[in-house]
Amino acid sequence: MNVFSTKSLAVASAVALSLGAAASANATALAQSTLQVNNILFQNATGTATLDASAFDVLTIQDSTNLNPSLNNVFNPFSTFTVGGAPLGMHTVCVPVDCTSLNQPTPYADATVPPTANGSLASSNLTGAPITGLGQPTGATAQTEALSELVDPGVANSAANLGLIASFSFSTTTDQAVRITFDTIAHEIAYLDSLFTANTGIGWTLDISIHNGANVFHWAPDGVIGTGITGGTEQADGCNLQVSRGVVGPGTNSYDCTGRETATTGILFANTTYDLTLSHQVRSDVLVGAVPEPATLALLGLGLVGVAGLGMRRKTN
Repeated sequence: MNVFSTKSLAVASAVALSLGAAASANATALAQSTLQVNNILFQNATGTATLDASAFDVLTIQDSTNLNPSLNNVFNPFSTFTVGGAPLGMHTVCVPVDCTSLNQPTPYADATVPPTANGSLASSNLTGAPITGLGQPTGATAQTEALSELVDPGVANSAANLGLIASFSFSTTTDQAVRITFDTIAHEIAYLDSLFTANTGIGWTLDISIHNGANVFHWAPDGVIGTGITGGTEQADGCNLQVSRGVVGPGTNSYDCTGRETATTGILFANTTYDLTLSHQVRSDVLVGAVPEPATLALLGLGLVGVAGLGMRRKTN
C-alpha cells in the first residue's frame, strides 16, 4: 500500500471512530452477590447441645459490619459494631442514596436483568447468637449483599462484610471440641450485554488461634468434604463459599447454592484463652463504556472498504 492509501485509511478510521464516540449506544451491566448464613450454632462435639455462656470463664464478643457502595467515585460508606453479642440488625446503604431506583424489590432478593438504573447497594443483617445465655434468640442469622448496576458508561462497585471477633476460655477442667453448623444460601450473577466487565465474589472463613499465639483451627468451606479445613474435621460441606464469577463481553455467569455446613474443631483446652475470628463478605464490580451505534459500525466498515479500494486503484495507476 502506498503513502496515500495509508493516510486515507487513518483518516477514514479516525472519522468513523469519532462519529462512533459522538453517537454511542448504552451498554448495561449488573453484578450481584448475596450470602445468607442461617442458624449458626456453636455446639458440643457430638452436636447434641448448644454451648451456653456459662461454659466459659472468659467470653468477650465484638460484632461489626462495613458497607461501601460507590458509583463513579461517589461513595456512601457505613460501619458500626456491637459488643457482648448484641445484634447488629439490618443496615442498607446505596449510591444514589435512594435505594428504590435499583433493580431489586428488597435486599437479598434476586435483582432483575437487565438493569434500568445506575447505582450500587450494600447491605448486612446480623441477628441472634450462636450460643445460649446471651439474651438473644438461639442461632445466629448473618446476611450480606453487594449489588452494582449500570445503564450508562461508568464504574460501580460495592462491598459488604460482617465480622465476629471473640476471645474465650472454657471453664476449668472442661477440655472439649466445638462443632460449628449452619445453613447457607449463596447467589451470584454477573451480567453484560456488551463489552467491558462485571465481577462478583463471596467469602466465608472461621479461624481459632491461641491468644497471641498459633492458629489451631481454620475453616473455609469450599464444597468438598475434607478440604479447606485444618485443625479439625468436616461433617458436611454443601456449598463452596469461596466463589467468584465474572464476564468480559456479552454474557451471564452465575452461581447458586443451598446447603449445610458442619465442622468440628480439635480439642480446645481449659485454662487456655483462644481468639475466634469469623469473616463473612461479598463484593460486586461493573465497568461500562460507550459502544458504537450499529450505523456507525457500518459506516466504519464502508469507509475502510472504500479507502482500500482507492488505495488499490492508486497503486494500479
